Amino acid sequence: MLFLLVLISLWLVNAIGGEPILGEVKVLVIPLSFHDKPAPTTNTLVGLTFSRMLSEYIKEVSYGLASVRLKVSNWVNLTAPWSVYQQYVYDREVLFKLLNETIRMSGEDIIAYRVIIVVHTGPCEDPVCATGGSENVGGLGFISYGVLPYQSPKSYYVKALLKALGLPDQRAAGAWTPTGTPRDPSKPPHPLSYEKVAISWLSYGEQVKTLKRGELALLNLNRLSSQSGTRAVVLPVSPDLSVWVEYRYLTGEDSGIPGNAILAYVVANPASRAEILSTLWVGDRFINRALGLAIKVLSADPLSSSLLISHGLADVSITSLSYEGDAMPSGQVKVIVDVANVGDAPSPPIKLNVKLNGVTVAVIEGMGLEPASSRKFTAHVTLQPGENTVEAEAITEFDADTSNNNSVLKISTPKYLVITSYTTVSERVDVGAVTKVSLKVVRDSDRLPAVGAVLSFAGKRYVVDETGVATIDVGSNQVGVIEVRPTLVSYYGVTDLRFETEPRIIFDIVELYRADGPRRVDVGSSVELLLYLRYAFDKKPFEGQVGIGNTTVDVVRGVASYKAYRMDVGKFVLTISSVIDSLYGLTKVVQPHLELVWDEVVVELSSEKTYYNVGETARITWKAYYAYDGERLEGDVTLSHHSPSMKSPTKLTVAVLKVEDKRYGLTKFRVEPLTIYWDRVTITLLAPVNRAEVGSKLEIALAAVYELDGTPFDGSYQLSGSPQCTEVGDLRIAVNQIVPGKRGITEFKSNELVVRCDIIDKSLRFEGFTFGFAKAILTMKYRSDNSPVEGKVMINGKLSEGGPGTYFVEEPFYGFLYDMQSIVKVNGFETFEVMGSFIHMGNSLAYAGIVGTASLTAVKVVKSKKKKTLEEEVFMEEEPPETLSDGAIAQEKPSYNR
Repeated sequence: MLFLLVLISLWLVNAIGGEPILGEVKVLVIPLSFHDKPAPTTNTLVGLTFSRMLSEYIKEVSYGLASVRLKVSNWVNLTAPWSVYQQYVYDREVLFKLLNETIRMSGEDIIAYRVIIVVHTGPCEDPVCATGGSENVGGLGFISYGVLPYQSPKSYYVKALLKALGLPDQRAAGAWTPTGTPRDPSKPPHPLSYEKVAISWLSYGEQVKTLKRGELALLNLNRLSSQSGTRAVVLPVSPDLSVWVEYRYLTGEDSGIPGNAILAYVVANPASRAEILSTLWVGDRFINRALGLAIKVLSADPLSSSLLISHGLADVSITSLSYEGDAMPSGQVKVIVDVANVGDAPSPPIKLNVKLNGVTVAVIEGMGLEPASSRKFTAHVTLQPGENTVEAEAITEFDADTSNNNSVLKISTPKYLVITSYTTVSERVDVGAVTKVSLKVVRDSDRLPAVGAVLSFAGKRYVVDETGVATIDVGSNQVGVIEVRPTLVSYYGVTDLRFETEPRIIFDIVELYRADGPRRVDVGSSVELLLYLRYAFDKKPFEGQVGIGNTTVDVVRGVASYKAYRMDVGKFVLTISSVIDSLYGLTKVVQPHLELVWDEVVVELSSEKTYYNVGETARITWKAYYAYDGERLEGDVTLSHHSPSMKSPTKLTVAVLKVEDKRYGLTKFRVEPLTIYWDRVTITLLAPVNRAEVGSKLEIALAAVYELDGTPFDGSYQLSGSPQCTEVGDLRIAVNQIVPGKRGITEFKSNELVVRCDIIDKSLRFEGFTFGFAKAILTMKYRSDNSPVEGKVMINGKLSEGGPGTYFVEEPFYGFLYDMQSIVKVNGFETFEVMGSFIHMGNSLAYAGIVGTASLTAVKVVKSKKKKTLEEEVFMEEEPPETLSDGAIAQEKPSYNR
C-alpha cells in the first residue's frame, strides 16, 4: 500500500512537472509596455493589483502552506508596437522573444526568483492570453514564467501563476479548476485535489485516502476548502489511470464553482489532465462499469459528506432456483435460492424477495458477499392446485449487472402425463422388419418419471419402468411413417396423455430409380454408369455402398459410379446384390431391370461392278445392322468415297470412315473393305520402218494391254485404214474400236501409226579426168520431200564413203570404160542395184588423144529380190576434166536413158 502511494505521488509530481510549493514563493513581476501601448499606471500599483489578486487566494487554497512574496520591477518599455508581440500565446518564438527582451531590459537578477511574471499593457480578453510554464527559454536558461495582460480578471492572474508553478490546463474539467474555464473570471476556484497533492498542499494518508481495487468503503469526506480532515479519495485503476473524488462547496475561493457537489474525475497519464466523470449530490449514484467503480452520496452538509464507494463492482446473481419435496396440491416444498457474487468487489448487504404467484411470501436480508462467494437462501411455500410460479429477486446497492438478479421457477401438480422424447434403434428401418421405440413418459407437473403408467398400442399393453421409459414394438410392410401414439390406460386416476414430441418410425427401402449412361456400347469399351439411388420414403439421396456382382461401389449423395468392360458382343444384366446404408442401416433395395449390351455395327459395302472405265462414276451402296440382334442401323455411314470417278487407271479401296448411330451412339463397326478399279486399254501400233516403198504392204505390230496392271487385253479390236502403200504420201493407221474382254472395259487409247510411202530418186556421177584414178558418186533422194536417203551402199564391192544421200568410192583405174555396180539397202525398201558404165576421159585422152567427146552408157536398176529390171529414171552425168577448153565443155550435153 505504501509503495502504491509513493508510486502515485511520484507519478503526479512528474506528470504535472512542479516541485513542492511550500512557504514563501518569490515572484518577480515585470510591468511591460509597448511603443503604442504606454504604461497606464505606476509599478507600485501593479504590485498592489498582483498582491490583491493572489495573496489571499494562495493562502486559502494552500491551507496556509504557501504565500507569495512579490517584487515589482520598473516598467520595461519596448520600442516595438504591440502588434509585434500579440501572437505570443500562439507562437513560441514570439513568446521567447518577448521574455528575452523584457527580462534583459528590466536589469533584474532573475536567479533569485522562483517565478517571473510579465504583466503587459497589450489588450487581450481571451483566457489563453494568460499563459505560463517551466521550461528552457533560449538565452535565459530554465525559468518558470507567466505572461498576462495587466487589465485581466483574477482568474487570469491565478492561471498564469499556477501554470508557472507547473500546473497544466484543465479545460476538460471546466469551471471546477482555475486553469480551466471558470464560470466567473473574477472567482477562480481551488485547484483539483490531485494537483494539490502534486505541489504538496495535500498528502496521502488522512488528507487523501487511497481505495485499492476490490475494496468497499464508507467514508466521510470534508469539503476541499476545509483546513482539516479527509479531502479527497483516489481510486487507482491502472498505472496510467486513476479516479479522484472530492467534495466541493460554494464557499471562500470556491464560491465561483457551478454548485455544491461530490466531484468525480479521471486523470490520465501522461496527459496529466483531468476529465469530469460525474457531479453527485445526496442520493445520487455513479456507476461506471467500464472503470469498475461506484459512488453513492449518503449525506452532505456545509462541512462534510458521507460516501459509499466501491472500487470494483460486485455482480450479485441468482445462480439457481430449485425446490425440494413432492409437488402435490396443498403440499409444502422448500424453495432453495443460490446467490453468488461473480464481481471483483464485495457487495453491499443483500435483500432477497420470494414471491408465489405474484404475492411476496418471504423477505430475507443478509450480509454482503465477498467476490467469488455464494450463499443459499431458503423459504417454505405451500403449493396451490395447478401451476405455481415462484419468483426470487436479489437486491444490493451496487451491482455490475442486474439482468441476472431475478429467477423464476414453475412448480405444478400433475394433471396429465407427457411423452417428452423417444428413441429408436434407427430413424428408419427396413420394410417388413419389427423395431422397438422407447418412449419417455413424465408427469406434467414436475417432469418426474411416470413410473407404473400403463400404455396401450396396437392391441398390446406396455408398462413405464422406473426410468420413465416404455418400450413398444412397431412393424410395417409398406413404405411410410408409423405414428407411435399409444393411449394411457391407467396412472393414479390420470387419464390424459399428451405428446411434446411426435414419436414415429419410418419404414423405408432403398430404390435405384435411374441409371445415366448408354444401354448399348461399343465392344471393347469401358462403360461408366451413373446410378442414382434414393430412399423410397422421401426421395432423399442414399448414402452408403451397394454391391454389384463382386464389386462394392460407394454411393455419395445418391450417386454411384459403376464401370463395366467386355471385349465381345454380348449382354450384361446389372443387379444390386447388397446394400450398406451409412445413414439408417437399411438392407433392402428395389431396382428396375437394367441391361447393358456391348455391340458393334456391321457394314456391308457393294458396287454395281468391279471394273469401271476411266472417267466413269462408280455407285457405292452400303447396308448396316447391329451385330447383337441384326436390327437395321438407325443412323448413317460415312464412306471414304461415295461416287468416285477416276481420270486415270486406279485401284481404289472404299473404306468406312465413321458410323453415326442415332439410336445407341455406337462408334465401333466391322466392315469388309470394297476394292474397285478404273481401267483403260492401251494399244500400241508399231511398224518396222518410218518409210516404206510404194507398192509394198506394211507389216504392222500391235500390243494391247490393260493400263492398270499391264495384263494383256483379252478382247478384240478393229483398225482404220489399209497397210498397203499405193502412192507417195503418208499412210495413217489407228484402232477405232475395241470389243471388251472379261473386265468389260470399253475405254481405250491408241497411237496413230504414220508411215511415209515413198520412192527413191537416184543419180550417178562419174569423175574421170585424172589419169589412173576414178571416182563414182551415187546420189539418192526421197521423192516426197527431197530428203537424202540413208542406207548401206556397196560400190564395186566396196563399202562406199559419204552419206546420207551422197555415197562415193575412189579407186585406181587405168582402163577406158569404167563399170560401176552399186548394191543399195534401205530400210523399208527392197534391196536394189544401180549399174552404169562410163568412159574414163583422163585415161582416154592419154591413150587415144580423144578430145571433146564423152560417152554415157545405159544404166539399169535391178531389184535384188525379184531380179527384175525396173524402168526407173536415173540421172547420169559426166563432168569434163578441168583441162578441157571452154568450147569442148560447151559441146557436152547430158542425156537420159531409161
